[in-house]
Amino acid sequence: ELKKQTASRGKPLLEMALTNLADASLFAGMLGTTDMTWKCVKYLFRDPAHVRMFRKDPTNYLWELMRLQPAVQGFTTKLQEPMEINMYGEKVVLPKGAPYKYVNSMANRDPSVWSDPLVFDPDRPWSEMGEVMSWNGQLKHVVARNYSGAPRHCPGHDLSVKIAAHVCARLTRHLEAEGGEQLAGTTEDGSGDLKLLRAFA
Repeated sequence: ELKKQTASRGKPLLEMALTNLADASLFAGMLGTTDMTWKCVKYLFRDPAHVRMFRKDPTNYLWELMRLQPAVQGFTTKLQEPMEINMYGEKVVLPKGAPYKYVNSMANRDPSVWSDPLVFDPDRPWSEMGEVMSWNGQLKHVVARNYSGAPRHCPGHDLSVKIAAHVCARLTRHLEAEGGEQLAGTTEDGSGDLKLLRAFA
């Protein structure tokens, strides 16, 4: 397939691969990470309990945030077999090969997988957290870079979580957590960051 594309476009394979990588990085990497960071900052500004949860474990906090409010809402595929669904009380058969959309935010609220699926809980056991579908595959396979378990997984997962955690911590360092806890070692009041946030709000 790649040979056909390079032949039809008259470009070397390496050039096409680099172009596609750059496009994917700029589109998915930047937009998804920005969305995750924005949601993190927004939730921390709303609720001191979230400040405490984030500071306890930023990675788990972001995983749980993306479980309920994924930056990428879903992905598409083609049905491998016909599928019968119930649509407004009517049975509809989708043929093999029909485009099909998987919605992460719905899959991530499946009560057969998560206990109290609508509750925000970054302390979920790995048996539940590992099932999060927000990075194009189950989180347990994405973190392990298991290509057979998640062949389309997001290669930027680790970097996106680290960037979002760092930026969110920086922009919310002046906030007090539930119970009056402050971020240790912080002397700045964060007023410059507040002005920046308000400018974009």
